[in-house]
Amino acid sequence: MASWTEQALGLIETRGLVGAIEAADAGVKAAPVKLLGTERTDPALRGAITGLSLRHGRAAIARASFEGVAYAIRSQLDLLVQGGMAPTDLRVSGGDARLATWNRIKADVTGLPVLTIPGDAATTGVAMLAGLGSGVYRDPADAIGRCVRPDPPVLPDPANRDRYDEGFREHVELASSVVVRRPEV
Repeated sequence: MASWTEQALGLIETRGLVGAIEAADAGVKAAPVKLLGTERTDPALRGAITGLSLRHGRAAIARASFEGVAYAIRSQLDLLVQGGMAPTDLRVSGGDARLATWNRIKADVTGLPVLTIPGDAATTGVAMLAGLGSGVYRDPADAIGRCVRPDPPVLPDPANRDRYDEGFREHVELASSVVVRRPEV
């Protein structure tokens, strides 16, 4: 996510990106096509950035992009809740997980603590599977307990809850609108 935003908006340095996001204006909304349902399952789906005016710059678009992805994550987490598997936290890893503002947005939008797993989670997972297969670990819980050491959680800020609940409703509305649909050809 951060890499795409950095490249697309010319915000190449991570520190500059984070500073820009923290200073962003409200009112701009982004519906990222990658996480709305994907073009694979819905070929008519397109991304959208709405609410732009002349006063908005890169920072507003960057913030809207991050919030749009966080809203899409919340949509997916809501499916887990509907299926009876309510998550208690959101675990993140990889390069984008180092961005404190991005983790703050995810925590505030989802209402869940965000735990950063240092290192490469995919490599750790493969090593844990090998350890399970060779008998090094008794079971998955043992492997996780011995291998996964999350950083302290980023807790949701209750002061932001109403704003992000309203933003989520607007995101759902945008995601189901004609704005993100390619016209029939």
